[in-house]
Amino acid sequence: MDGGGEVKVKTKALTPYMLLLVYMSSLEQIEQDVQELKNRNKRVEAEKAWETSLFRILSISLITYLIAILVIKGIGMEKPFTGALIPTVGYFLSTQSLPILKRWWMNHHQKSS
Repeated sequence: MDGGGEVKVKTKALTPYMLLLVYMSSLEQIEQDVQELKNRNKRVEAEKAWETSLFRILSISLITYLIAILVIKGIGMEKPFTGALIPTVGYFLSTQSLPILKRWWMNHHQKSS
């Protein structure tokens, strides 16, 4: 220590070997990040496939139909099996028309931006 209270530390220049280790560590981190992005993309693609799958649409339609039957029976309306078709068909049609509306909206939105 000198009279001003500062500590002087000797620094050593990085050797080529140390630079290589730093570079390799950075490269490994980049490779790990790329792999994480690939895994995330696979998961997102699978979730998107599920969201647009016919299996999902039909499953939700069936559940909607069954719940509508129970509600219609519960409130004492006549013809619950026929009445339950209304919300079920409405849901199904909305899933079929929304992709068209989405494309129209995206095209319109992109033009105005």
